[in-house]
Amino acid sequence: MVRREEAICWTHERAIHYVPGLSPGVVAAITVIEHGPLEPGFVARELGYWEGLARDGRVWRPSSNPCGVDRCCGPGPRGFLAQAIRYLPERAKPGLRRAVRRVDEVYLRRTLPDPLADPGAPWWERRRPIGWP
Repeated sequence: MVRREEAICWTHERAIHYVPGLSPGVVAAITVIEHGPLEPGFVARELGYWEGLARDGRVWRPSSNPCGVDRCCGPGPRGFLAQAIRYLPERAKPGLRRAVRRVDEVYLRRTLPDPLADPGAPWWERRRPIGWP
């Protein structure tokens, strides 16, 4: 029997959708949204970017998206992951949320609140690297 996500991955390797630590059901749901509103490999790539920022204690602050190009000045990896979670069906959301939350915890330990940040920005944009004045 061929599962739905196997049938839709004819232009690339199915492994591009794999996110370590997620159940097969969540990976299947990610595969479906990555063949709809998102591009294949989107979730794994953005989670990897977010892990890198968190591990290094770097901050993504796109300001006002002046150029209008999401990859340049858009919501950044954490914002894109929030978008991906919104696209997932209800049963799959908790699995990706847990994976993102683990990285969020690292980010919170390695950054500090920024009192000068825009209070209307998402919480991850209201942080600053440790050691900044």
